[in-house]
Amino acid sequence: MLVIDRGSGHMAMGRNLRVLVDGSDIGALRQHASIMVQREPGEHSVEAELDGHRSERVRLLLDAGHDTHVTVTVYPRMSLLVMLRRSRSMFAFDVSPAADRLPGEAPALASPR
Repeated sequence: MLVIDRGSGHMAMGRNLRVLVDGSDIGALRQHASIMVQREPGEHSVEAELDGHRSERVRLLLDAGHDTHVTVTVYPRMSLLVMLRRSRSMFAFDVSPAADRLPGEAPALASPR
């Protein structure tokens, strides 16, 4: 099972964050909400989108033996310049367990779990 949570960053609190798994839109996340997605074990990807800004793709390796949790946070120090440039750096992803994250482009946070 893949569990996607929206982090508690203060940016864009009132707007929904679109979530894509394997390129398919699976729904919108409000602040402090979660979406559970059933996927077969193996390699998958997660992306987020907010107001036309799309994150880098985070690659995951799902294991049948446990759930994988992904927390997506809109970067709390996002500046107006970042927004104007439509930068992908406004998103941060935390994957737990960290070993489920495959090498990729998106910035990672240290996993607190």
